[in-house]
Amino acid sequence: MKLFSIFIDKSPVKVFISLALGVLAGFSYALLIPVLLTAINENDTKYPNTEGLQDTLLGFHVINYKMATLFFGICLFILITRTLSQVIFSRLGVEVTTSLRKKIYDKISDAHILSVEQTGATKLRTALTVDISRITKGAMLIPEILINAVTLISMFLYLYVLNEKVLWFVVKCIGLGALTYLPLVFLANKIFGESRHNLDNLHNAIQGLIRGAKELKINTEKRQNFRNNSLLANEHKVMALDKRGQTVIRIALNYGDMITFVAIGAIGFIFLNYHSISNQEIVAVIMVMFYIAGPVASLLYSLPELSISQVSLDRLTALCNDLIQESFDDEQTLSKDWSKLSFKEICFQYPHSTNSFKVGPLNATFRKGSVHFIIGGNGSGKSTLAKIITGHYRPTTGSMSIDTTSILKHNITSYRNKFSTVFTDYFLFESLLDKSDLFNEADIENLLDMMELKEKVTIKNGEFSTLSLSDGQRKRLALLVSYLEDKEIYLFDEWAADQDPEFKDVFYTVILQNLRKRNKLVIVISHDERYFSEADSLHVMLQGKLYPIDRQNIQTEYKNLFLKSSQ
Repeated sequence: MKLFSIFIDKSPVKVFISLALGVLAGFSYALLIPVLLTAINENDTKYPNTEGLQDTLLGFHVINYKMATLFFGICLFILITRTLSQVIFSRLGVEVTTSLRKKIYDKISDAHILSVEQTGATKLRTALTVDISRITKGAMLIPEILINAVTLISMFLYLYVLNEKVLWFVVKCIGLGALTYLPLVFLANKIFGESRHNLDNLHNAIQGLIRGAKELKINTEKRQNFRNNSLLANEHKVMALDKRGQTVIRIALNYGDMITFVAIGAIGFIFLNYHSISNQEIVAVIMVMFYIAGPVASLLYSLPELSISQVSLDRLTALCNDLIQESFDDEQTLSKDWSKLSFKEICFQYPHSTNSFKVGPLNATFRKGSVHFIIGGNGSGKSTLAKIITGHYRPTTGSMSIDTTSILKHNITSYRNKFSTVFTDYFLFESLLDKSDLFNEADIENLLDMMELKEKVTIKNGEFSTLSLSDGQRKRLALLVSYLEDKEIYLFDEWAADQDPEFKDVFYTVILQNLRKRNKLVIVISHDERYFSEADSLHVMLQGKLYPIDRQNIQTEYKNLFLKSSQ
């Protein structure tokens, strides 16, 4: 993915028009000095009292008004073409920025969950907020670069007309200056690349500062260690690299500003000692050199900006490559008339992981119209199992099936659409994105009242009045949303872990039982022994394997297996 090709892919016509206008503006810039010098040379012996070439404009006497009209006409033409060129490209830049963000949105949306988890939220946010803006900022310099490049080339052609020897002397001077300028740019580029890499670490630390505020508040030593060794360490590293990079860039830019003036000095103090040139030519050459100082400096200034943009583009490209896309389709829709979900010899192991831990082989059957509990110790594989059940993680080996229909690539989307979930790391959206026709306002009011949310939040047109709730209240609202979605399979991962006893009771004895009565398949990851009797079946995860527990000996078997898993 090349920097300029992003714009061409978006709108080649707009790019062509913008660049064409830029070329015209650059060429017109180069005409101003020849027109002015021609007008002065025509009136050299009579100036400023030229007879027959005077006119009055806005109360001012204008000498050689025909050339003056041409000069100011060119100025107006430059204003129009340059402005149009920049406006078209900048507006296109806004469109490209949106397109790049949409591309990342789609990449994240269509990527394997595992790939998104391994990439990390911090890198994704930084790409969306920092890298994309840097890419478009660098690319939008292109019209200005083109204008300055055309101006410079045109002025070189004019120098060729004036004196060929002067032209080659100037080209050598500027070329030598540019060659010595480039190493500074490459050095700055390398430094900014390191800074961009450390920016991800800094954003991770900032996330820890915000999300871990409660933990840091109650432990002074932990707070100080985090502040000094994580937050400020990364902050100072980024600051040091940015300061170093900016120092190199400032040196390079100031050096670039002097290149043209050094060339002027070389003409005046060196070139004239070896070549004869008229006073008229030397005046014209000096004027041209002062004139091109701006375009040369602008071109040299653009190189660091383009380098920074390229760094961000490389990072964005690498990130897109890391987001492994799912190649699933929707060829087949699974029937709603089914009775059981079955796992046969399912195994899953994290790819490219040094950890040898794996889940499986798993053999289990979960029936519709029943509630199934899964219990187990920390690190036993329950959360991984939950993602396998919901189809987020695809089994390495083994098979999943709805009745006799295997869950494969062509129907995995339909399979996932059967689920409603509340994971431990759930996200609560601001509205009911899946609006069911099954529940009316009275049903919603009853659910809000049951969850003791009626005084806290209202739902109108599918929108929540607020999400400024306590952790427990937010989780109860997430449960309400899941309940309203009216799916065929429900999975709750430790939903009741941080709820008050009264809401645990509502969850296990009311919500789950209502779902059972509505013929839903309900899978609950839980540690609440008090409510094990509410389940139709119990399974325990032990070192990545799933074992059924006899309902008649729940307490004994659970304790034995739990002790075994803790050894």
